[in-house]
Amino acid sequence: MRILHIVGDSKWGGGGSIILALTEMAQEAGWQVDVLATDPVCQKMFRSRGVGVVDLDVIWRNIRPLRDLRGLHKLYRFLKENPYDLVHTHTSKAGFVGRIAAFHAGIPAIVHTAHSFPFHEDSGAVSSLLWRALEQYAARCCHRIVTVSHYHRDWGLRWKIGGPEKIVAIPNGIPDVQQRICRHARQVRDELKISESETFFLTPGRLFQGKGLEYLIDAAALLRSRFPNRPFRVVLAGDGPLRAALERQVSRMGLAETVLFAGFRQDIPDLLNAADIVVLPSLHEGMSIALLEAMSAGKPVVATSIGGNLEPVANGEGALIVPVRNAAALADAMGALMSDPQLAGEKAQNALRLFRAGHIQQLMAGRYRALYQELLKVRVCEASPVWQ
Repeated sequence: MRILHIVGDSKWGGGGSIILALTEMAQEAGWQVDVLATDPVCQKMFRSRGVGVVDLDVIWRNIRPLRDLRGLHKLYRFLKENPYDLVHTHTSKAGFVGRIAAFHAGIPAIVHTAHSFPFHEDSGAVSSLLWRALEQYAARCCHRIVTVSHYHRDWGLRWKIGGPEKIVAIPNGIPDVQQRICRHARQVRDELKISESETFFLTPGRLFQGKGLEYLIDAAALLRSRFPNRPFRVVLAGDGPLRAALERQVSRMGLAETVLFAGFRQDIPDLLNAADIVVLPSLHEGMSIALLEAMSAGKPVVATSIGGNLEPVANGEGALIVPVRNAAALADAMGALMSDPQLAGEKAQNALRLFRAGHIQQLMAGRYRALYQELLKVRVCEASPVWQ
């Protein structure tokens, strides 16, 4: 089997780790697997695992219709000249362009993973209608749409993106974080200049719109005023386009000694091992890899009440859940876990149990492998059409 994952110019993030797991699954099965990606970090990560990289600049995050049409045609020509057995697309833009190009190129099996739909809890009515119409069209150009949670599958069915046979849920899965720890917690805390007496709050992820990080900074200011004699640090482990604005907010609020920008990190397991509490204030998500990593590490978590968070933590059994855009509620939950070790320990144990029950990487990879095999068997035996 020859497989091509289409990512485009998307930056490395949680979705990238899922695609990397799928390439490893394909390699273990003896299949040839390539990834079309143009971001240098993505290319480096895939090449380091022996994955073929297609450096074809045809999909860009920003929408420019004429350029996008040229890119679609160029991708179509590439797929006609380099026939793959299965094309698997990821992210909204790459999923739209990639599915249409693959359909017209006659690819036997086409899969799209909706790591999150382009419309979400935070979308306006007009943009939701537009995105839904585009997704409904693109859905007719593929054989299966995979959602990363049952919540998003129900959402896709409700908004008629596809029927129950076309949309399937394969919840995200990751490797056990505790098996990937390389450094002692004390070393990490020393590097970050966080003492044993300080509570270490960690927020891993890219610094961009939709992560709710401005509310986390507001919450840090509230927490400091409520616990003036209880030292703590908030570490943002990641980089992105909002970093400068967030740094200005921290400076303006006098939190330079409280909030630390750690930049892009490849040692998230070590950071999680050293952290006391993980805080994830996102406004919308598919199923957060950062959340699964915190659960796998057995850490108490504060997360927002979006559907992609509620499912893995069983509606709050494995985390403290707070409303979105609510700095006061974030501060309340952070303070509760910081001052109540019994509550923190209970949430951490529940999180680890829930992770092991439903989100280990082998379980996810096995479901994708079965889907690939099912689709190719059907395409070869029945030559069934995509457009349905």
